[in-house]
Amino acid sequence: MSDDPQSHDEEQPEVPGGARGWEQPGAPAHPPQSYLAPPPPHQQPWVQQQPFQQYQPQQQWGAAPAGYVDYVVYRPVKTDGFCVTSIILGICSVTIGFCIFPATVILGIMAIVFGILGIRRVRAAPESSTGSGLAIAGISLGSIIVVLTLLFIGLIVLAD
Repeated sequence: MSDDPQSHDEEQPEVPGGARGWEQPGAPAHPPQSYLAPPPPHQQPWVQQQPFQQYQPQQQWGAAPAGYVDYVVYRPVKTDGFCVTSIILGICSVTIGFCIFPATVILGIMAIVFGILGIRRVRAAPESSTGSGLAIAGISLGSIIVVLTLLFIGLIVLAD
């Protein structure tokens, strides 16, 4: 669909009296140039705009201008491997605990040790590593399973 006025004239329905919906009967199709207002004196017409000027950067790369703070580069924080190992050993001690009792105690103690070491490493460098929640969960699972396994073994020994 083109934007010329004749194509719009063709699309408008005829109304009684020969005028279109937006025209009055007997009015010219387009207003004469004398009806158009000249541009205000403080503005130039759009045809007489300034020629294109090359963009000139105001400041080269380097220090920030006065009043601005340099941006901060955030480094990704990694989860400490000891903390992840602690939670994995804690989960394994719970799942294997129903099958092999000696492995349960060993995995539980390892989960506790890795959890404590993981928390120490995170507290030593909190800006570069995280994962103390995983370590606490590993310590909790390891402690619970070690205590329950030792209680179960104690009940078996006392029952004999």
